[in-house]
Amino acid sequence: MGEVIDPTGEEISLFDASQAALKTIDQTRKERLSFSEVSSVLRADFEAGKLYWLARSHDRFRSEALAKRWNTRYAGKEAFTSLDGNGYLAGTINAVAYQAHRVVWLLATGEWPKDQIDHINGCRTDNRLTNLRSVTQAENARNKKTPATNRSGVPGVCWDKASGKWLATIKLSGKQKHLGRFEQFDDAVASRKSAEAEYGYHQNHGRMA
Repeated sequence: MGEVIDPTGEEISLFDASQAALKTIDQTRKERLSFSEVSSVLRADFEAGKLYWLARSHDRFRSEALAKRWNTRYAGKEAFTSLDGNGYLAGTINAVAYQAHRVVWLLATGEWPKDQIDHINGCRTDNRLTNLRSVTQAENARNKKTPATNRSGVPGVCWDKASGKWLATIKLSGKQKHLGRFEQFDDAVASRKSAEAEYGYHQNHGRMA
């Protein structure tokens, strides 16, 4: 295993994290490393949602001195502590960027996520295993916070000026479904919440933060 020069100019193992790649992570890119390869360099604390570098054998380096220097500096230290452009914790292995939540899932299940990983509570840096679930893109879209542009405080509920009533809608397969117009705000909200339950929206959908 050879060495490369990281952005700080320090010579490191190819398995070291290089922050340069974190700005352009493609979440949908097929992961290249196997469970065995990743678990040989990282361990996960699933309750805390954190990753840590494992000590590395001398055969990963050009010299024992380099191995000793790396292990002294990194072994046992928390890994994947940088934020990518989307606000997720991330790091690199073999100069390829990975998001921490996907690595945690791999180490927990033995397989990379088939599609997306949803942070159930909406916090993108909370990688506790209990806060992660494997979902499709459509399922992930059903657990989002209320947009800042929403004026009613409830997704899918707005004031319809033309009718003078509250309008309730829900998006299904990319299309808006009309749920009705209501005299009372609470009735519009109840209609929307009933539709969310019917169509598999997560109970956290519409949270304020």
